[in-house]
Amino acid sequence: MRSYFNSGLFLAAILLFFLPFLEVRCGDGSRFAKMNGFDMAFARGPSFESEESEEFIADNEELMQKMQAEKKQDWFTLGVLLALGFGIVIQFIPKFQKPVFSILISFFSVVLLSVMMYAIRKVWDQQMAVYLDNPFFKNMFYVRLHFGIGLWLVIGLNSLIIIQNIIFFFQDRRASFLQEYKPENN
Repeated sequence: MRSYFNSGLFLAAILLFFLPFLEVRCGDGSRFAKMNGFDMAFARGPSFESEESEEFIADNEELMQKMQAEKKQDWFTLGVLLALGFGIVIQFIPKFQKPVFSILISFFSVVLLSVMMYAIRKVWDQQMAVYLDNPFFKNMFYVRLHFGIGLWLVIGLNSLIIIQNIIFFFQDRRASFLQEYKPENN
């Protein structure tokens, strides 16, 4: 039963990769572009909210070439995706320390996503600093980066997997201790 429950949680975490991981919002709060977890893991690039934005990018050859050149696979997101897939598989390997490895996989995923968030925020802030120092651009627009609901839910679900498997681990320890030191009936 635990194996199915753990596998279901790992599968749910993978399915959350279809939700937005990154969002670029304008100063008025409207969403300009977004990327889900699979877009980031497999270098598919952002999807734009309006047709005008897509047409502008498609018509601007220089910007289109720059975007194509900057499409890079996010190894952090891909690593988390692979780790979560491994988390599903290990649940069905007999005589395997499932709670321990589930904790390690989920902890690894949370750490990778946290490092990814830090790296993205740092690069974003450096690139935006160039525009915000220029008074012309500062008055013209303000664009913010938000981490999407999918990313937060994956982190939350991995935290739940950690807590759940810590409980399973101590339940197993207690059961084995009680079985080993069970007083015999005389």
